[in-house]
Amino acid sequence: MIAGPAGPGPSSSGQAGVGMVPSVQPLNPKVAALGGGHGLFAALSALRRVTRQLSAIVTVADDGGSSGRLRRQYGVLPPGDLRMALAALCGDDAWGTTWSRVVQHRFTGEEAELGGHAVGNVLIVALWELLGDTVQGLDWVGRLLGAYGRVLPMASVPLDLVAELKAWFEPLMGFGEQICVGIGAPVLLDLRGPKGLAVTPAGQPPGIILDFVDQLVRPWDGVELPRYVFRIDRPLVEILVREHEVDWVNSLFLSLRFRAARKGPYNEFVYTWFKCLDLDRLQYAEGFYAEKAKSEGSFVLDGWEIQRRCPHMKADLTRFATIEEGVLTCSLHGWQYELASGRCLTSEGHEITARLLSPEELVALEAAASGGATVAAAIPGD
Repeated sequence: MIAGPAGPGPSSSGQAGVGMVPSVQPLNPKVAALGGGHGLFAALSALRRVTRQLSAIVTVADDGGSSGRLRRQYGVLPPGDLRMALAALCGDDAWGTTWSRVVQHRFTGEEAELGGHAVGNVLIVALWELLGDTVQGLDWVGRLLGAYGRVLPMASVPLDLVAELKAWFEPLMGFGEQICVGIGAPVLLDLRGPKGLAVTPAGQPPGIILDFVDQLVRPWDGVELPRYVFRIDRPLVEILVREHEVDWVNSLFLSLRFRAARKGPYNEFVYTWFKCLDLDRLQYAEGFYAEKAKSEGSFVLDGWEIQRRCPHMKADLTRFATIEEGVLTCSLHGWQYELASGRCLTSEGHEITARLLSPEELVALEAAASGGATVAAAIPGD
């Protein structure tokens, strides 16, 4: 409940003033609404009745129907959710209701060129082409409709997917040594869609190379033909990147909205990578492959010989372990272990294997290290 300015106070007799009406200022708050689709439409339809200082910040990740077609054919932002927001801001008079119906109207006939397109989508894209400015085009549509507020896209240009994936994937590649070795080749994300017909936005490459040999993300020149290829619509990848989706297998590949090709046999490491796009998942997968290979052994830290993988979620302890007063902490998840007994201090049933090295062993290790040799410690029975 929003209260107006306070009314008169008690009279000198101690009784409240009779017949006095508190002064109330009309409300016209500044409101910003974020979202898209029918949820935002309903919110804006209600909000325009209580304020004229209304801004709608609209998501631009739609890739289906009319919006998806226009996006692929013209390399523009998907206009559908923007159109719906503008329609929601139309007034209740004859002008507003008529224009709201016009921009929401869809052409019939699936086989026709305009079949399935909303009038508002076509109008918005036409103004974008004429004016060369996304926000200015939306403002012009808003003026035509007499919209009670302003509609803005959450992003005015398509994502720079190379930069986004470079910042996201390259650090993970550094932690995913066994998966990178298992893939052992570049992987291409061809962003021209399953049929290779989608328009590439200006200044953007037609695809992206995930180079698991050099552990780099780089633009595709359109010529190189890697061993593994995924042909996906750019908008789908943009959605995954915007939402930082860490499991592309469930969120994309199971939808079958892509095509894949490979030279040679099936490689499980490729799909493991796309299912483990955060550090927790990646370290668990790395630990699984390490146990399967039985080759990683142990390492030495602060005079202790310790198993390399954390018993909890398989994190690489050569990267994440610290020791203080005989207690090892895995900084990835915060789990702690008492090294003398191997007992897990965080939960039962996750003992760690460790032993304190003797002075003679430490001297031998130091001598080997100073001489440039490599000493591989091995816990008895490991």
